[in-house]
Amino acid sequence: MDALPIVEETPLPPDQQGSDTAKFHSNHHGKMHACGHDAHMTMLLGATYLIKSLEESNGNFPFRELSGSSFNQLKKVELGKAYERGGSVVKFPTVKYAFGMHVWPTLLSGQVGFRSGAMLAAQDNFTLVLDGVGGHAAFPHLCRDPVVASAAFVMNVQTLVSRGMNPLESGVVSITHIDAGDGAHNVIPAKATIRGTIRALSDDALSQLREGLVHIATKTAEAHGLSLASSEFAKDSYPATMNDDGLFPLASKCAGLVSGSGKHTPVDPTMGAEDFGYLAQGVPAAFFFLGQGGDGNGDAVQSGCGKCCGRVPTNLSLHHPEFNLDEEVLKRGVALFLNSPSDP
Repeated sequence: MDALPIVEETPLPPDQQGSDTAKFHSNHHGKMHACGHDAHMTMLLGATYLIKSLEESNGNFPFRELSGSSFNQLKKVELGKAYERGGSVVKFPTVKYAFGMHVWPTLLSGQVGFRSGAMLAAQDNFTLVLDGVGGHAAFPHLCRDPVVASAAFVMNVQTLVSRGMNPLESGVVSITHIDAGDGAHNVIPAKATIRGTIRALSDDALSQLREGLVHIATKTAEAHGLSLASSEFAKDSYPATMNDDGLFPLASKCAGLVSGSGKHTPVDPTMGAEDFGYLAQGVPAAFFFLGQGGDGNGDAVQSGCGKCCGRVPTNLSLHHPEFNLDEEVLKRGVALFLNSPSDP
């Protein structure tokens, strides 16, 4: 079970103010469960426990009769490839379809978001190295400055989506890290490394972003008298997660049962990405968003219980240093997993 390189700042519930935050925060400083993966594991284990208990007792299932088998394949890190293209899932002939879900702070607690078609984006990471000529900062005319070229690239690459893609397509190019020099004030470095991520709602659009990114980097470098020394993409990019149209009736029914509203909550696709997309390439699949945003005011639905979240907001973004789980939705996640494996 992975975590993020974030220093946890989630406040204590009001009834625990003055207590040792170490009992509430991560035991590992600088590492935080800020995306709900610990909740996902808890829900899966809860569902597995109930399925096993039913199997051993031959009793009545709390929701309906359940038969079949299940398996979990876990990933070591968020960007680890859990499923090879055409790999593990298609080697299980008994697997008819796959279901997954993620807690979602922008939905109210208990809502279950779903849609047909594209649910999550295709995603890839990139590393670019610009090769220039270093030298003294007092003599820039004798250098080929990769810092200035990097700044120009950051601006130029914005046109890749706004002018290079069909307006009806969705794409994201985010520059997240630029590294150049060793910190000296009077030295123009010889190289600069640029890192970031590209995302799109189709695999074809992601390929278009890859090609366009390298083209703009190459031409920008040349315009500044530099060269693009290397352009590397992740060995294991993520495909788009596509919810199967044929599973829509079953998925909508499951969402309605779990939410208590009798229907799913329509949602737009997101530019987030998951390796669940590999499963969706092998078998019909459905991916849900499980709302955990509280009662609409940012308060956990079990406000003031004194055990879990108190009135600490649960609608902050994923990866936020104050991210807080609404533990009341754990049972709904278990129910969602239990209600999913049934013939449509």
